[in-house]
Amino acid sequence: MNLISKTSPSVGASQVRPDALNKVMGHEKFAADYYGPHHLWAGAKRAGIPHGRLISVSTEAAGRIPGIKKILTHKDVKGSNRQGVIQKDQPVLVGDRIRHCGDALALVIAETPQALEAALALISFKYEALPGVFTLAEALKDSAPLIHPTHPGGNCLLSGHLVSGKGLEAFEDCDAIVEWTMDLPRQEHACLETECGEAVYEKGELSIVVSTQTPFRDRAETAQAVGISPERLRIIAPYCGGGFGSKDGITVQSLLGLAAMACSDIPIKMMWNREESFLASPKRHAATLYYRLGAKQSGVFHALEARADFDTGPYDHLGGAVLGLALEHAGGPYRIPHASIRGRAVYTNNTIGGAFRGFGVPQVAAAMEQAVDLMAEKLSLAPLDIRMKNAVQKGDKIPSGTTLKTSTGIRECLARLKVHPLYQGADAWKKKAQAHMLRGSGMACALHGMGYGPFVPDTAIAKLELTKQGRFRIYSGVADMGQGNGVTFLQMAGDLLNQNYENLELVLPDTCLTLPCGSASASRSTYTFGNALIQAVETMKTRLAQRAA
Repeated sequence: MNLISKTSPSVGASQVRPDALNKVMGHEKFAADYYGPHHLWAGAKRAGIPHGRLISVSTEAAGRIPGIKKILTHKDVKGSNRQGVIQKDQPVLVGDRIRHCGDALALVIAETPQALEAALALISFKYEALPGVFTLAEALKDSAPLIHPTHPGGNCLLSGHLVSGKGLEAFEDCDAIVEWTMDLPRQEHACLETECGEAVYEKGELSIVVSTQTPFRDRAETAQAVGISPERLRIIAPYCGGGFGSKDGITVQSLLGLAAMACSDIPIKMMWNREESFLASPKRHAATLYYRLGAKQSGVFHALEARADFDTGPYDHLGGAVLGLALEHAGGPYRIPHASIRGRAVYTNNTIGGAFRGFGVPQVAAAMEQAVDLMAEKLSLAPLDIRMKNAVQKGDKIPSGTTLKTSTGIRECLARLKVHPLYQGADAWKKKAQAHMLRGSGMACALHGMGYGPFVPDTAIAKLELTKQGRFRIYSGVADMGQGNGVTFLQMAGDLLNQNYENLELVLPDTCLTLPCGSASASRSTYTFGNALIQAVETMKTRLAQRAA
């Protein structure tokens, strides 16, 4: 619970964040700051090889180190030992097939970090090396080694194809055609707070404090993996030191749960160092993209072909969801009546591909904007003018078939850009510049949807309480990973209730106190939970008025 300062919460006004003082003074606790007075440490033995059949794990030497409490393998897992947001295809502790270097083979619980490190170094394992696949081209060959031999699609996790208008046939009617191919690398989130948490198992109840974006989904997923009823598992999500998508899914939760259940009645801490975070956490998907764009001589876009392959690594995680959003946004904020858009999410032995700010959209947006620039050059049009000519308006359809029913704003943005001094004065600057001086300026357009999309229910439940002390307490089930959504909710409630910050309290996500609100992702938090909060406030005002009457 966070008590806050006395400034006004008026929406639209620039205010000092009410949680700022506690953070800069070090009073606010993040998951990394939770330590019991007496606690143990947990750590995972990572495979360090990309692909192999696990034969055995030897823990005897490690177990003889003073201070080692328990060493667990897959045989000690009472639950499904499977985790995953959509498909449960990732083991908590590997029992048969190693699929990437970050796979966990054993879990050590120790009295000190030093004993933990020594034990992890002494754990050995026997394995049969298997050939790996590390590029999309390799993975998609008919002869490629299979990451999941029983998966019906081979190394293709999921594929999709969207067609609008005449599809590829429309290129026959184009006056100008450009092509563009690009390879984009995976990208690390590098959050200031690495993946971490603390867990304790007491009287049959498991409690985990964790750095996460998805507390309620964590509860369901972790409970199934470790073998405990969700009603007996509590997930607490304090302020999160950065997420950006990397904590949209299980990281330390299941491992902490296993450790706590093996050593009950004492808190157990797990915190990945930067190297382990690089190795085991999900990344932005690497991608290979091919774009072909056709236009009329006037510069009006007429046809689009887009093909996008995403490297989802060894497990599904969020690969299918990333692919779906990429397909929907592949044509950018432009009217293109004819399109063929294909995509695949592909298994490899690389690091796990997951969510990262934009969820597949930055990859396709980068490729689309390169194609637009090439078309502008081919038709001798200014890059801004060709974008303005094709920009969507309210009521238009984007190439994937989605109709934009609300305002778009892209034309207004371009119009403002056109009168900007940097754009207006570009030619004059070039004429005056000395021979050794260059100045670059560029532009790009993109669109991004809000929420989970048309196929996944997007709901949130807000809870508001008037305390005996006369304060309004807001229960937020949405994790705050630094973007300030908690403060936003306080502003909204304070504005509607006509209350200053001193009369407001915020309860951060806790599956025993707050209510399900979905993930802190998909650009949805303020819109989805915010609207639920507005309804809760209006209900509170009605009840107060009735009581006063």
